[in-house]
Amino acid sequence: MKTWRLLSGHWLFWKLNIFENVPLTLLTSLLTICQLPTTAQSTTQRLDSLFAALQDEQRLNGTVLVAEQGKVIYQKSFGFAQVNTKILNRDDTRFQLASIGKTFTAVAILQLYEQKKLKLDDALINYLPDFPFATITIRQLLSHTAGLPDLQIFEPYIRDNPARILTNADVIPALKKFGKLPFEPGERWSYSNPGYCLLALVVEKLTKMPFHTYLNSHVWQASSMPNTYPCSIPTAKVDPKRAESYQPIFFSSQLQLVDTMQRYHPLLVNFGGLQGLGFIASTANDLWSFDRALYSGRLLKAQTLALAFTPTRLKNGNQADVERNKVTYGLGWFIGQDTTIGKRVWHSGFIPGGSTLFLRNLTRQQTVVILTNAESDGLQESGENVLKLLTNRHLAPEKKSLAKQYVRALFEQGPDYGAARFMSMRTDTAHYRFSPAEMDYAGHQFLLNGYTSQALETLKILTFAESQAWQPYTSYAEVLQLIGKKAEAVIMYQKSLSLNATNERVRQALTQLLSEK
Repeated sequence: MKTWRLLSGHWLFWKLNIFENVPLTLLTSLLTICQLPTTAQSTTQRLDSLFAALQDEQRLNGTVLVAEQGKVIYQKSFGFAQVNTKILNRDDTRFQLASIGKTFTAVAILQLYEQKKLKLDDALINYLPDFPFATITIRQLLSHTAGLPDLQIFEPYIRDNPARILTNADVIPALKKFGKLPFEPGERWSYSNPGYCLLALVVEKLTKMPFHTYLNSHVWQASSMPNTYPCSIPTAKVDPKRAESYQPIFFSSQLQLVDTMQRYHPLLVNFGGLQGLGFIASTANDLWSFDRALYSGRLLKAQTLALAFTPTRLKNGNQADVERNKVTYGLGWFIGQDTTIGKRVWHSGFIPGGSTLFLRNLTRQQTVVILTNAESDGLQESGENVLKLLTNRHLAPEKKSLAKQYVRALFEQGPDYGAARFMSMRTDTAHYRFSPAEMDYAGHQFLLNGYTSQALETLKILTFAESQAWQPYTSYAEVLQLIGKKAEAVIMYQKSLSLNATNERVRQALTQLLSEK
């Protein structure tokens, strides 16, 4: 289209014969100027179309910022910050960042590394002597290769005291109680939130400052981020500009407030005193300021950032793959292996009631920030599509969520039609994407909203679709147990254990059920 307009412009000027005495250089400049708004408008329109489509599919309720070469080229907000009061999301709305907050923790540790207060290959016990695993290093914690478990280490504490607010002081005792590592440090990559809590403890130990005080002084203020602060349900300050957190209901167009949902109490309340892993509120503009501070060297030296953006190596010399041949991990950042459009680094985040993405193309200095206050699937794909659009790459049509299509078919037309639609869509991989986790989530949504038969049907279908995974059998068993079908629940728990014999939670549930017979 741009070429056609340029040629048309030449033809028009020639036909009217009004520029025959104008110097060629001036004429060329005039033509170039005429083209600039058209190109900019085209980019804006394409971005608008991309995000409007996501909003129509209930995949975007939040705010978007796109920057290139130090300038914001697109910024727009979608949906509601507060549904009941009809307050819209805006550019200055504060969102829960979730795990994007780990990038601040990584910056803090790397600042101390630059100051020679620590070495990346130092053992953690050099700084936290009570830590029970002597060979785990700072580098392994930063890169999620330490072999540490995740938040399941806190389950006994919450069982014993459902009202307990966990803090970083509980991490080492919980690890000691958990007892063993899932794998040896440096053997593979596995995401661990407690690992970043430990890094926050290191920052406090070396700086003699509370962790968030350090972040505020040395990261947020240094990056001109006035709207960024710690935020969890137990610790949140009153902020009328902060978005409430919602959960979209797959089988309707409603949004449900998640803060009071009992199933999310551990993640949102019990874990709300933990630091270093997330629980930070901010705006899209503040994250862009953070982006500029990283580029300018205000936070870290260029060689330190290069280290952070280099794929971690395991003990066997292989890269620490997050997704084989596609995604690796550095020191606090995911790293894309395909560099066709440039070197991409990012961090995403998820928390009940919100999904987030902070994506950077280092080669072209392009930045995409997407912050939502209603869980949004496929955010990474959407961000990647923005970068493709900016580099004039072909965008493959975004695939629809099979889980969402299925639950609507089930809800509106019954189990037989739903099953038929599921089987049809499952094989149509060109147009639909299947996420077992999303399907499991949909089943629990049915259950929470009182649609027990639809919940059972959804989770039953999932066991057929993912017959070699233990999680679907566990979810199905839990619902069967809830409605009193103990014999069926026992069979499903047994099947789950046959696929994952180390799952103590499932073993305990099964033991309890058998004792009730």
